[in-house]
Amino acid sequence: MTVEPDHVTLIVLLNVCAQVASDRTKKSGKKLLQQISNNYQNDNIVLNTAIHMLMKFGDIKSAENIFYSIKNKDNFTFGAMMKGYVENDQYEKVLDLYEEMNIKPDDIIYIIVLNACAGLSNYRAMNIGKQILQKICNKWQNNKIILTSGIDMLMTFGNVNDAEYLFRSIQKKDIIAYGAMMNGYNMNNQPLKCFELFEELKQNLVPDEIIFNILIGTCAQIGLLSRCKFIFNQIPLHMQHQQRIQNALINMWVSTINIFETKDVLSRSINMNLKLKLFKVYKN
Repeated sequence: MTVEPDHVTLIVLLNVCAQVASDRTKKSGKKLLQQISNNYQNDNIVLNTAIHMLMKFGDIKSAENIFYSIKNKDNFTFGAMMKGYVENDQYEKVLDLYEEMNIKPDDIIYIIVLNACAGLSNYRAMNIGKQILQKICNKWQNNKIILTSGIDMLMTFGNVNDAEYLFRSIQKKDIIAYGAMMNGYNMNNQPLKCFELFEELKQNLVPDEIIFNILIGTCAQIGLLSRCKFIFNQIPLHMQHQQRIQNALINMWVSTINIFETKDVLSRSINMNLKLKLFKVYKN
């Protein structure tokens, strides 16, 4: 006799299947849904988890079938569906669903929609994204995640001035807000502003790996050896050994073109693994 999993066990199993997303777990997850669909047809938590799992599998159609079968959709239901669309690069469907909502969106919904607008970056996305910012700025002015998503979206649109205004409105800026702004400057070919913001950041915060990756990208844009050296010398040694940092450094040093000047910096400061990578790049 097969024992049907209870509410909690079922949610755990569906989440495990979503996280692993292998052929085996895809088969197991869908089999679970077939077995429990009738008993849990009014259980939003289980159905929301099922939507999340199916979206992780890339099975958008099945996720949509479950979504539209739910009679009383809440923000978690809409959020699971929208997040799944974003993960599957279906940005237009996120906006469609947002416009279909018959309940008041919460902050999570707004964050997902702003991210979708940034990913889509067409006239419709710009219009909806800016409408959302106008609507929520007063209510969510202390929500740094929403404001940071807004900055990222505006920078993607090339609307640097509005992004700067939004950034300055954040009272307690964290490393994520600085990162979004600096990355936006890179996207819009304003590397000097990126460096200026880095100096401001250092007054109150400690730069992390993401910030240094952005800065290295800025250096690669301008290809100025003195600036590359200046930034490189500020990267902690333990970060210089990280793969993402090493790959970014390769691009940065190559951008300076002058192998003879960079050779001295490499001999003093970069580990052997990165030297070998750079040697291969210049050899080719």
